[in-house]
Amino acid sequence: MKLSGDITRFEEIRSRGEYYIDRTPYIKKLEKSNERFVICLRPREFDRHLFISMLGSYYGLEFKNRFRKLFKDLYIGKNPTPNANSYHVLKLDFSNMNINAANDIQKQYLSIIKLGIKDFFRRYKHTLSYQSDGLLSQPDPSTLLNMFFQPFQNIKLFVFINEYDHFLPEILDPEFNDFPPFIRLNPMIRRIYQTLKQASNNGSVDRIFVVGIDKGVDRIKR
Repeated sequence: MKLSGDITRFEEIRSRGEYYIDRTPYIKKLEKSNERFVICLRPREFDRHLFISMLGSYYGLEFKNRFRKLFKDLYIGKNPTPNANSYHVLKLDFSNMNINAANDIQKQYLSIIKLGIKDFFRRYKHTLSYQSDGLLSQPDPSTLLNMFFQPFQNIKLFVFINEYDHFLPEILDPEFNDFPPFIRLNPMIRRIYQTLKQASNNGSVDRIFVVGIDKGVDRIKR
């Protein structure tokens, strides 16, 4: 049995034969809840990256030909749902944001969203006909997302967001001194999630899965 604590990509763990604790029963529980927008709170030590990676491998179209190899001996491999490998997946990971650079928060959000969109185009360039001219030159994060979502009315799109609240435990720290600039950026952050909500309401996004930090547990452990 191989053990590795530094691999957070599900497909890499499975292809290398590493030990994996089966979290796939949660997929059926999530689908039975019939909720299209799910927020999951976990402490920092919980394998959030790996969990999202596993969900991406299960729902992503690009893994359809590898489904048996990745999931055959896991619960969901023996009990698949109709949604397996049926989505185009957009991943936005805010876990590496630097809260100490409060004046650059908007640039960080923009950079992360651009990275997510570039990765999306890389994975689906052979299955999508998408005109992205001028898209990545947008200077505002919510405008960028809105333009990205507009063409997706006739395909199934699943958005995964890791650590949507990455900065909150830090700003609760009494030594955090950048409240004024951070507060000024709140409307920008709100617009990003309003854009996601609107995209979900108008059918551009079918499902959204958001992972956040359990701030109570996280602060107790410090």
